[in-house]
Amino acid sequence: MISRKALIGGLLAAALVAPVPAAAQFTSSAPGARWITRVVTADRVDVIPLDVSTVIIQRASGAGGGGGGGQATPTTAGGGGGGAAAFLQNFPLAVTPGSSLTFVVGVGGLLAAPGAAGGVGGNTTIAGMTSGGTLVLAGGAGGSAGAAGTGGTGGTGGGQTPGTGGAAGVIGSNGTASGAHYLSGPGGSGGGNTAAAAGLTGGSWAGFPYSRSVGGGTGGGGGGGNSIFGSGGTGGFQDASASVAAAPGGGGGGGGGNGSSTAGGSGRIEYGFWSALVTQ
Repeated sequence: MISRKALIGGLLAAALVAPVPAAAQFTSSAPGARWITRVVTADRVDVIPLDVSTVIIQRASGAGGGGGGGQATPTTAGGGGGGAAAFLQNFPLAVTPGSSLTFVVGVGGLLAAPGAAGGVGGNTTIAGMTSGGTLVLAGGAGGSAGAAGTGGTGGTGGGQTPGTGGAAGVIGSNGTASGAHYLSGPGGSGGGNTAAAAGLTGGSWAGFPYSRSVGGGTGGGGGGGNSIFGSGGTGGFQDASASVAAAPGGGGGGGGGNGSSTAGGSGRIEYGFWSALVTQ
């Protein structure tokens, strides 16, 4: 098992691959055991069944940053998309039977009115594993507002080696993978102005197999950084607010000129284990 120190400190970079269902990777020989999956979307404490010593964090994320608002003047410049959070996938976590896991789920960065920057996404944390300490999945930064006829810069992703937000009209850069489990968040794309389109898409990762956010075109907002749960928010068109929400952990879309943005996607945790003692 990879230690928390090795995970957070980072290993050699590796290409992102589509997550394999954890039940197919980790099997149980216990009579009557079944695979149980739990989804966590708000702060809570879960008790570990008495026959479970390992849980698999199938997918987890911090919260994405909110997109930046467009310049507060019609037909001018859009805001930058928010940065995506850090992610964890298919990570085996040693636990003590009968103990508890404490989950804190990051709240998505706030959307922004015209002329304002997007809010920072909250961190998601997991505590209670046998090794002690707390796993932290950092939230993404908010996108900047469009100003003085220039599109806002996209927000930086969360994590150890995140993607940076794109400058005006530039795609957000990709996040990086550390080992097989930990992914730093991609950056949001920059907003456009009357002479240039917003960045085509928010950042992702090498080999990204999921849908991507889309910028709002000329004078529109930048797309949010993308998530392993789906795409970041779509940027608003010129003189229009962004309206397509981000997936969990994804960055919010920037508002078009004189438009509001969308909020970042809140965090999410999906984990599972084999047990003969519980049914859900």
